Amino acid sequence: MTNANPFEGLDKILNSEESEQDKQALEYLFGIYDHDNKKEPYKYFWAHNQDEEKEKFVELLEFIDKHLKKYTEAHIYHYNHYEKTALTKLMIKHDTHLEQVNDLLRYGKLVDLHAVVNQGIQVSEREYSLKNLEKFYGYKRKGEIKKANDSTDKYLDWIETGEERLLDEIKLYNREDCESTYFLREWLSEIKPKDSLYVVKKDPEIREKNWEKENEETTDRSVTATA
Repeated sequence: MTNANPFEGLDKILNSEESEQDKQALEYLFGIYDHDNKKEPYKYFWAHNQDEEKEKFVELLEFIDKHLKKYTEAHIYHYNHYEKTALTKLMIKHDTHLEQVNDLLRYGKLVDLHAVVNQGIQVSEREYSLKNLEKFYGYKRKGEIKKANDSTDKYLDWIETGEERLLDEIKLYNREDCESTYFLREWLSEIKPKDSLYVVKKDPEIREKNWEKENEETTDRSVTATA
């Protein structure tokens, strides 16, 4: 434990949206938010089919990896387990970047603020959803979409109609989820009791064998030989 604030530094906020395509889950949008980047605080990755999903998943991980190598004390914040689960599922589904995703987990780089809220505070709400908490830190949404299910419905409507405004509405909803998670993080930092300590995970032990990297190299060799 420490008095140092792990919320400080050039951290990022991660949020994703899922639908279904050809009876397979499709992560059709990843959003990354950096409040300190005044020029371009919100970065997004659209994927409208399974091939694009893999491509954008890799782009997202490369973006995160570059940032964490530059700012070694930074973290990626999200609300509830979904983003962590999505990254894990995608690395298995596409059999790529296993080591990087597992390193995000090993080194505690993915921080679930829902767990912090559940364990650290009590509020006058029946559910601790992000939307239910926004009244306490004063975040006001401007977009038409208010729930994740509505976002999925809009995406399905876009598949049918191709109307660009539907993607704009979904993107705004994703951005507002990112922004709200950032302001939740700031609020939690502000209300933290002065003398309380942050729990910081220990660095994992050095591994003698890197099975993830070996697995990816073996897969790459197999694909090359087949080709």
